[in-house]
Amino acid sequence: MAVSILIDEEGRSWVANDPAVARRLGYRDVRIDVAQFAVSERGFIHIRSIEDGVRVTVQPGTFSRVALAGALQVLNDITPPRVLLVSRIGPETQAELFTSVFAFIERAEQLAAGPPIEIKVPHYAVRRHLRNLATPPFAMVRPIIDLWKDRRGEFDDEVLQAIEAQSLMHRMILVRKAAQGSALITEHFGSGIMIMRPCESLLIVGRDFYQHHRDRDYGTWVADAYAETLWRRHPRLESVRATVRTETAASLKVRYDRLIVPWRAGDSDLFATAVSIQREVPVLAS
Repeated sequence: MAVSILIDEEGRSWVANDPAVARRLGYRDVRIDVAQFAVSERGFIHIRSIEDGVRVTVQPGTFSRVALAGALQVLNDITPPRVLLVSRIGPETQAELFTSVFAFIERAEQLAAGPPIEIKVPHYAVRRHLRNLATPPFAMVRPIIDLWKDRRGEFDDEVLQAIEAQSLMHRMILVRKAAQGSALITEHFGSGIMIMRPCESLLIVGRDFYQHHRDRDYGTWVADAYAETLWRRHPRLESVRATVRTETAASLKVRYDRLIVPWRAGDSDLFATAVSIQREVPVLAS
């Protein structure tokens, strides 16, 4: 479905050709397109359909971060495979192409008005629709969902072999929940997950995931996401930002996407696989 939407400074969505928008803007010059006027003169964001995606037009330094949040909500509903960001400064335009909504948002944050928003919580996750798995950034984990569907969530060694064939074991955490009890036993902790050193990740195998993490708050928050996924029996895709305390007492800022998939082994144990996709190199927090 073709769309042409304007996002105002309060994050509200308007149909671009709605006469109410023109009246609200005080628009009277028919020589200028309403959407163009809204972007250049009122700090709106314009989202419209193009072939294989959407075009998002902004004027750097004029649109608010609240407007950007409204744009994110619209884009999450549309889940476009590509986002073309067009920045207009006077007569000049610059175009940048993104294959991920969140990659687009991270770039658009740099163009918004005002200082960056400081995140007051140590970790948070934004739930994303599984339709996003059809986009290029998630190509590596798409076979896991296909396998989950084909096997109707049944877990065995063949599942691990298939995941290993995709070269994902180093980015995967595997936990097991016994039929009786609430503990999540760590069965595998990938060596490529940088919040722990390889020697630490080996030592935690066989232990309760809730108990082993050096940053107890972060570990509990992650374990709760696994437990909820097992309870709901449905895969969960999220984009995560977090500050994590490491064994050196330093704090590491991380950004990643994670796909948590629930599995069952007959009528007994439940398993959850969590594969993380690193979106930027972790940095030490100041």
